[in-house]
Amino acid sequence: MNLLKAVYRLLKSKFEAWDLDRTLPPNVQMGTDVQIERDVTIYGDYPVSIGNNCVLKSGVHLNAIDGPVSIGEGCVIGHHTQVRSSGFGITIGAGTVIGADADLFASTGGLTIGPQCTFGAHVILRGEGQGIEISSNCRVGMYSTLDSMNGRIFIGETTVFYNNCMVIGSGRGVHIESNCEFHQGVYIDAQGGEISIGKFSGVSPYSILYGHGGLKIGNYVAIAGQSMLVPGNHRFDRLDIPIRKQVGTAIGITLGDDIWIGAQCAILDGVTIGDGCVIGAGSVVTDSIPEYSVAVGVPCRVKRSRKES
Repeated sequence: MNLLKAVYRLLKSKFEAWDLDRTLPPNVQMGTDVQIERDVTIYGDYPVSIGNNCVLKSGVHLNAIDGPVSIGEGCVIGHHTQVRSSGFGITIGAGTVIGADADLFASTGGLTIGPQCTFGAHVILRGEGQGIEISSNCRVGMYSTLDSMNGRIFIGETTVFYNNCMVIGSGRGVHIESNCEFHQGVYIDAQGGEISIGKFSGVSPYSILYGHGGLKIGNYVAIAGQSMLVPGNHRFDRLDIPIRKQVGTAIGITLGDDIWIGAQCAILDGVTIGDGCVIGAGSVVTDSIPEYSVAVGVPCRVKRSRKES
C-alpha cells in the first residue's frame, strides 16, 4: 500500500495540472500572448510548442510524450479539448478554430491541419499510422470522427464534413480531393483497401463507402442519400464452411467523372461506371455501365444513352 502511494505521488508530481503562476514543465515552449486557464494538464516529455496569441480554455490536455505538438498563431482551442501526440506529433496551422470537446490524437503517425479550418464540438481526430492531413479552409461538423487507424487520411482544401460523419483510413487509406461535400452521417471506411474521391464530388446523408478492393470516385460525382458502395463480396460456394468464414472477393469499384447516383443505390464489387452516367434511385448495380448511360433497376440495366438526341 505504501509503495502504491509513493508511485501515485510520483506520477501526480509529474503530470499534475499546471496553473498560470507555476513554472511549466521541461521541453514546453509557449509563444507570446498565450492565455491558459486553470486545470490545463501539460505532459512535457517531448516539446510542446504553442504559437502566439492562442487561447486555451479550461480543461484542455496537451500530451506530447514521444512526439512534439505545435499549434499555429491565432488558434483557439475549445473547452475540454485533448491534444495528444505519441510519435510524429501534431501540427495545426494558423487561424484554425477547434470546437469544444474535440479530441486530437496522433500516436506514431501525425496530424497536420491547414490554416482557417473549423471543427465543431465533440470532433475526434486520431492520426495513428501514417496520420491525417487536413488542407486549408476545411470544415468538420459536430460529432464527426477522422481516424487514420494505421493508414492515412488526406483531405483536400475547402472540403466540408457535416455533422456525424466518420472517416476511417485503415489499409492504404482515404484520399479526398478539394471542394468535396459529405453530408450528415456519411460513413467512409477503407476496410484495409483504398478510397480516392475526386474534386467537387458530394455524398448525401447516411451513405456508406467501403474500400476493400479499392474504391475510386472521379470528379463532380454526386451520390444521393442512403447509397452503399461495397468493393468486396462474400463467397458461398462451400456448404461445410459458414459464409462469413469463406474467403471473399475484393476486385474494386471505379466511378468516372460527372456521375449521378440516385438515392438508395447499391453498387457492388467489380463494377465500373463510365463518365457521365445516371443511375436511377434504388438500383442494384452488379455489372459495369458504359459511359453516358441512363440505367436503373434491380439488377441495374441500361435504358438509353445520354448521347442520343
